[in-house]
Amino acid sequence: MTRSVPASMLEGGRQVRPAISRACARKADVRIFRRLSCPGPAAGRPATPPDARRAVERLSEDEALRGDLTDEGYGPLLGVAAGLAVARAGRFASTDDLYLALRRLLKGAVDAAERSDLSSLAAAAAPALIEPDERAALLGALRQRRGSADEVAASIARALAAATELEGLP
Repeated sequence: MTRSVPASMLEGGRQVRPAISRACARKADVRIFRRLSCPGPAAGRPATPPDARRAVERLSEDEALRGDLTDEGYGPLLGVAAGLAVARAGRFASTDDLYLALRRLLKGAVDAAERSDLSSLAAAAAPALIEPDERAALLGALRQRRGSADEVAASIARALAAATELEGLP
């Protein structure tokens, strides 16, 4: 039994392979390999836990998160985020998930400090990072906070550390 070859693939009686770049072929091979040989963690074998250190490194490299805060305001927030990363990493499926939750929390805290409006902080606190009772304690501690953006940011960091009962943080 012979396979029929489309006429578009014949040139002078011999078969011609379609022209695709090597890079494109490698990408296709990698996608197929991943699909066939890497279906995910085997049953009964835990997935690799998220890397808290890598998530915090990515946060510290992201200068856009800082907003208009100086080191005096942003440093304590980043410190609390690092503490939360270590303490709560096991609640996340991957390092990327952990990083995204921390980034959202940090962005909400910076926005809250710059605008003196806690609604962005409350909305940004992912349940895997901040439990509902911790969120209530955090917002209760921060009512009526006034001052410069850096002072409010430092207050948010202290309240966040206290609400989550993280030791050794500001």
